[in-house]
Amino acid sequence: MGNCQINFWRRAKGGVWMVTEHPVKNILLLEDMELALEFLTIILCKYYGEKVSVHGALSYEQAVQIAEDNHIDAFVLDLELGAGKKGGIDFAKWLRAGKYAKAGIIFTTADAARMSDGINRFRCFGYITKPYETRELLDALDSLLYDSGSKLGEVLTIQEEQMVIDVDDKNFHLEESKYRVHLTEKRTTTIKLSDIIFLESFVKNTVIHTIQGSGKELKTKHLSLSKFMEDMKGYNKADYFYQCKNCYVINTHYCQYYDPKLKALILKHGGREIIVDVKRELQSQARMRFGEKG
Repeated sequence: MGNCQINFWRRAKGGVWMVTEHPVKNILLLEDMELALEFLTIILCKYYGEKVSVHGALSYEQAVQIAEDNHIDAFVLDLELGAGKKGGIDFAKWLRAGKYAKAGIIFTTADAARMSDGINRFRCFGYITKPYETRELLDALDSLLYDSGSKLGEVLTIQEEQMVIDVDDKNFHLEESKYRVHLTEKRTTTIKLSDIIFLESFVKNTVIHTIQGSGKELKTKHLSLSKFMEDMKGYNKADYFYQCKNCYVINTHYCQYYDPKLKALILKHGGREIIVDVKRELQSQARMRFGEKG
């Protein structure tokens, strides 16, 4: 993850957010809900790091100012900004009439029926219906900003803030953390940390065992257990996982107890009992941390 510095100027800069440090691509967000704009700005900064500059605007007028003062590579526009206000449709019309005639636009809205207006009139790149997970937006921006090859967003493997926007009651909350796994050089998937029961390493492969059960394991050569634990530590999730052996990492949520006869940890989920060996040097530690049966 890059060392992107976030600077918020609410009053002095007229409510405009800017994230800057060695920008490669410029993204403009038009969103009239202040908390949503702030969260999205932080999330994009964490995801792309120093590889982008994110500009946020709360109004049509602010968006026009930013677009005039900068070269913007991608626009994420809320279709409507409230009764009586110029919104994303109006801003898109302004963009198409000037130097941004061919710029990439992604619309967001709670009214899917209005999306055809944005698609047909302004040739938008894509649209996202609220409420949405930020994963949808990140995937759309990756596709818009980068034609092929590795995506810049791959520098971040964990999406700590998965924001859901409830437009009805304006209630903002953070979803459970998710983890991005490279299954191959070109194929990735995202998994909830709570869905992972344990990880197993053998013959240069890591197998992620999930609550989906047998046959639903994820297998990859692009993730080591040490890298996984390093990621968890870096994002304050280390307490949720425990490496009990060089080849095993367990999710502590599913651990029931330490069995001294088997010298193993007993995991349970959905009626399944899973026995995971513990390294000799860690057996006393495992006994103290997870306790014994009874």
